[in-house]
Amino acid sequence: MRNLRVDDNIACRVTEALWSDPFVPAGDICVHVFDSTVMLTGEVGSEGQRIAIGRLVADLICVERLTNAVTVTDVVNRFAA
Repeated sequence: MRNLRVDDNIACRVTEALWSDPFVPAGDICVHVFDSTVMLTGEVGSEGQRIAIGRLVADLICVERLTNAVTVTDVVNRFAA
């Protein structure tokens, strides 16, 4: 059974963690939570940022499962051309 309160709490904790890291462009990341599974979407400037964001969120004790669907802007632009 889905618990909206738990999902909202997880989303808040993930968002706080993203905004507290000075190297993460938190404004470019969207956090989605469903049944305690976190999905991150958005675009960042480098693969290093994408990996760092995934590690930061995966290390939170409240996160059971994570899908890091954040893309790298340079890669997106290269394939769009």
